[in-house]
Amino acid sequence: SDSAVPTSSRSRDRDTSGSGKLRNRGRRRVERGVASAMLKNIPAAPDSMRPGATVLAWEDGKTRVLRQGSNGLVCIADEPGNARFETACYHESLEPFMARGRELKAQKKTRSEVDSIRLADIKAKRYAFPSTPVVLYNLAGPADSVDADGVPLKPMRWYVVYTPYATPKSTGLSLMPDGTGRPWLMYPGKPWAHIMITPK
Repeated sequence: SDSAVPTSSRSRDRDTSGSGKLRNRGRRRVERGVASAMLKNIPAAPDSMRPGATVLAWEDGKTRVLRQGSNGLVCIADEPGNARFETACYHESLEPFMARGRELKAQKKTRSEVDSIRLADIKAKRYAFPSTPVVLYNLAGPADSVDADGVPLKPMRWYVVYTPYATPKSTGLSLMPDGTGRPWLMYPGKPWAHIMITPK
């Protein structure tokens, strides 16, 4: 019966149960805090789109959905342990392509190997790839130079508009940056051809 159990043991049981609830509540607060920091304090995405964006966080070398969004934008947190701080937000239609890239990177594939494998994937229609222009916003900085909120003190920003199979002829864009901040084209003729915009 309960009367046969020492008071201290019953107290410990109650404390253990309570601790579990507290840990769960604490984890939820931490997750909300991470999402808040990602969306409010790291301006990779436009201000107006941060509240409705999906947030991906890193856990044990893989990403998981920290918060499901509603506006078609996906934001991925900085990967711990990288040589530099980097976070990005992009249209949700790019996620299969991006997820495949993360998978191949974890397998230590080279840049050339990643490109070759993903090109074969797209040609074989192993996953959908956008057929219309979609955007990516990037924010980076030295890993050892961030403030208390995790914002780079010397931020580098660039913006990407994926324009499948675009070429200089089809767009009028140069293949080289000129240092003025003008847009230029990378990977011409590829499914992931994209316009680069690098503000000064």
